[in-house]
Amino acid sequence: MNILIVDDEPIIRIGLKTLIDWDKHGLNLLNEASNGIEALEIIQSGQVDILITDIRMPLMDGLELIRRTNLFTKDIKILVLSCLDDFSYVKEAMKLGARDYILKPTMEPEELLTIIQHLAITLQEERTARQQLILWHNEMEQSRQFQLSARVSSFLRDNMADTKAIEELFIRENGLYSLMVYGPLSINMPMDSLEFQDCIAVTRLQSQAWFLLFSSGQRYSQAEQHKLAFSKAQEIAAMMRSHPASTPMNWLICIGPNISTPEELIQRISYHQSQVQQQYYAVPREHIVWHRSGETGRGIILPYEHRNDLLRAVSNNNPEAIFHCTDQITQAFAGFQPEVAKLQAFVFETLSLAVSYAGEQGYSDLEPFIRQYVSLEKIQEFLHIVDLNSWMVEAMQELWGYRFGGGASAVSDNHFIKKALKYMKLNFNKNIGTTDISDYVKLSRSYLSDLYSKEMNESLTETLAHIRIDEAKKKLRSGEKKIYEIAAEVGFTDSKTFAKTFKKIVGCSPKEYDLQNK
Repeated sequence: MNILIVDDEPIIRIGLKTLIDWDKHGLNLLNEASNGIEALEIIQSGQVDILITDIRMPLMDGLELIRRTNLFTKDIKILVLSCLDDFSYVKEAMKLGARDYILKPTMEPEELLTIIQHLAITLQEERTARQQLILWHNEMEQSRQFQLSARVSSFLRDNMADTKAIEELFIRENGLYSLMVYGPLSINMPMDSLEFQDCIAVTRLQSQAWFLLFSSGQRYSQAEQHKLAFSKAQEIAAMMRSHPASTPMNWLICIGPNISTPEELIQRISYHQSQVQQQYYAVPREHIVWHRSGETGRGIILPYEHRNDLLRAVSNNNPEAIFHCTDQITQAFAGFQPEVAKLQAFVFETLSLAVSYAGEQGYSDLEPFIRQYVSLEKIQEFLHIVDLNSWMVEAMQELWGYRFGGGASAVSDNHFIKKALKYMKLNFNKNIGTTDISDYVKLSRSYLSDLYSKEMNESLTETLAHIRIDEAKKKLRSGEKKIYEIAAEVGFTDSKTFAKTFKKIVGCSPKEYDLQNK
């Protein structure tokens, strides 16, 4: 307990400080003051538990100090120091809230300590009681919110009129509005266990969305209600931004208009879902969405023909066609703006089929790729078409990498190494060298060469040669082309260099390998 002593006589202050061994009894002599003005500044710091004050003092006396202290806080116990002729003042101090008094002329250490210890015990008991009341109140409110949330969930899920929910929500003269927190981050953020002021119900609509129903306490105009809802959305947005799993655009908060009837409450779900649909293709992108136009999607037009072309390109091991078709597909998404759920299912099916076709062509160890990319849950994490399109292009580039024994991410975690590998796998059939690779990666040739050798235990040229020879072996096994044609198709400028490199890596000439595999 922190003690403040206030008296205009220095000898009294010194006596009080030395009269008791404060530390021994678990008390802290926080500070001292010579008048009420000085004391009030200390009290307003919020650290004082027990105030020991004289009554008669210059500038501000003890009675005025008690009055002003009461305006600031009720969480301080007050002990008054008085002289023999101060009884009328003591009586007034007790009316103002002082808990006890002690006469200066007859003051004894034991008596003073007993009074202070009693005040400390009383103060602690009162604080504990207040905390318990707050706890009980919060538990009652949480229980009420939990019950109401359950009824609202049932009402929204089953479209059935819940009498108690109707009475609770619509008979009162309360303004109601809703927010929907949408995105993968909300899966890991238990909204129903967080405390939001004026929130009367929280329910999860699906794995990616929380529906929050708020009461404004009174009916406002649409503009006033929107201002209130936008303020609440900003509060939740600040919380989402501070979450360690938050990224710039992996969540949305949708605001709905006033809710006046049970029918409007049911319709609010589809309203929020249409907001998500529109935001998926919106420019500019937003975190907080409060509007909705009449059009919520252009149907379910999907680029099936481009997908068929993509799968043929995978079957024919044609990287240029693979990436061209992927670009066509992503451009079609942005142009058609199909319903988001249909779009996500289409992307999942496309990647699944591409993996199946790649497996038939001998792509090796596709399990890491499947875990990383062939996932509807992962696809649903993207809340804007730009992010989904970039991710799909990345997926197809990574899949082509598995044509040569695993994607770049399966080999190294270094960003520059991944980039160099990807470039070689995409351009091995061209006349490229270490200078081209380093220009693409944007590192000096010498630095990249050293970094790559340390990370991969072989040089850039050795890796490029292995990629080219692995592809040559596949073409030789098919038996459809001559050796000099294969040499040109895998990036060698002449067949002699090709034959020399092939023998060094495989242990036999291309012709011998061709004969062995017929």
